[in-house]
Amino acid sequence: MSNSSNASMFTPLQSTLIGVGLNLCASSGEVLGIDGQKFVQMRLPQGSADTAYLTQPLWWCFFFTFVGSSFLAGVALNFVSQSIVALSASWGVVVNLVGSSVFLGEPLFKIDVAVALFVVSGVAVSISFAHVDELDYTAAELQEKMLQPAFLVCCAVDVLLMAIAIQVMSVCPQPFALRLT
Repeated sequence: MSNSSNASMFTPLQSTLIGVGLNLCASSGEVLGIDGQKFVQMRLPQGSADTAYLTQPLWWCFFFTFVGSSFLAGVALNFVSQSIVALSASWGVVVNLVGSSVFLGEPLFKIDVAVALFVVSGVAVSISFAHVDELDYTAAELQEKMLQPAFLVCCAVDVLLMAIAIQVMSVCPQPFALRLT
């Protein structure tokens, strides 16, 4: 639900764009914080004490990045409803997918990319059909919105394209080469 003080300062569209932007930054920052902490822990020498990472300044920088980003996600709720914040928060899945591969050396398979594209396209369709002045909906109201023909067509096309992409990419599941080293 939009905050009334912010609603008077911004148009509904501006408020939505600000809220989604804040939340995308927050989701990215949370993933960066978690992956950064993991990166610091992976670089510790073998046999280090279980709490040795606590003495690393970089680990604390990533910790506070996570905490600040979590706070930023709460600020986003002053601009848009929880339903839009929840949708745009799934951006963190995509950031984690790429970040884990690039910074932590975890393998990134074509199927992972297909699923990430599915998440992004689903979020884009859902946000584009949300009204900027929406409140939290009841189940009946959500059902009514989800049964709109344009929404159903977009969902069907999205699922069809993702099914094709998953089928094509699963035939050849080699990892991509997304390493910084």
